[in-house]
Amino acid sequence: MEIKYYHNPGFVYDLLFVFSSHYNYERHSAAYARFMDKEDAYNYIKGIDERFAPYPDELRLFFSLKDNGRGFMSSCYFTNLNGEQLRELDVKKLLAQLEDHESVVRKLIDFYFPGFSFSGDYTQLLPVLSPIIDQSKYDLTVKCDLYSFFVNPDKRIQALIYAIIDKERMLSEYYKEEYSKIIELQGNIVSADVFLDALAKHMRIDRIISYKAIPFTITLLHRYCIWIHGEETVDFVLVGYLYDYVLKSGKSANFEPDLKTFGEILSEPNRLEMLRIIKERVEVSQKDLERNLDLTGPTTYYHLSLMQKAKMLTVKNVGRYVYYSLNKEYFDKIIVRIKKLCEE
Repeated sequence: MEIKYYHNPGFVYDLLFVFSSHYNYERHSAAYARFMDKEDAYNYIKGIDERFAPYPDELRLFFSLKDNGRGFMSSCYFTNLNGEQLRELDVKKLLAQLEDHESVVRKLIDFYFPGFSFSGDYTQLLPVLSPIIDQSKYDLTVKCDLYSFFVNPDKRIQALIYAIIDKERMLSEYYKEEYSKIIELQGNIVSADVFLDALAKHMRIDRIISYKAIPFTITLLHRYCIWIHGEETVDFVLVGYLYDYVLKSGKSANFEPDLKTFGEILSEPNRLEMLRIIKERVEVSQKDLERNLDLTGPTTYYHLSLMQKAKMLTVKNVGRYVYYSLNKEYFDKIIVRIKKLCEE
């Protein structure tokens, strides 16, 4: 089995990540804190934010993440593409798709209001959509952004195009400075089989299967990313240049929390109190919890192990001490699952 490197898709993904890291600053910082010191994570995302500034507020609707972690641009113009489209994707093709304003409007409506369809002039949709926006479950900021977009969709889409062109120039300079990292990563992949088997284990699938060489791309900015396109046959792989750290850490961003386990863990009063304390203090050691709850070491460790195994908690080693914090991604996903359960 072989792998074949494609440069442009990774560059496009990083281009979208430039915007996403700004409009979802806290979420990306928290996600990166799973792999590095919390302060370093915030500084890293802040560094991206400052290097590629400014960011117009009028573009927030295109990049803000929903509760399920999906953003409009990354979902509709990257992850929803098939393998062939991903291989051929570059900034020129992305911009060409955005030039079709009606298509952008249709995709945006389907993203925010699945099942709603329209005919006629897309620039005259506001009267029809106003009550739908108003009755939606989105927060006030999203509702205001939706109203503003449909007042003049052409203007907003054109502003998006101009911003992408501007950030492409800035990102190209960054890639020139850091391109040696891509060369180094390619050189470190000693075997396609080892590389793909490691990814398969991380993604909890039996094995990555392909008829021919698997295309893959590398991102420099979104450096801890691992994303595989396809199910029975994988036809595209995206990895950040520090993906190997994610594999070694054993932390996967693709787990789905189990509601039954969630309920069982919260049914025990000591564990519920532990979560409350960890939330209040952000990071807590086992000794802190023992003292606060008057529990023995083995009992405290047992409860923490259960919550860590369920991925409720993240763990950080500092010298001889171990600190526990809430895994925000876990609770974000639990909230989404509970909402879906209530809506069924």
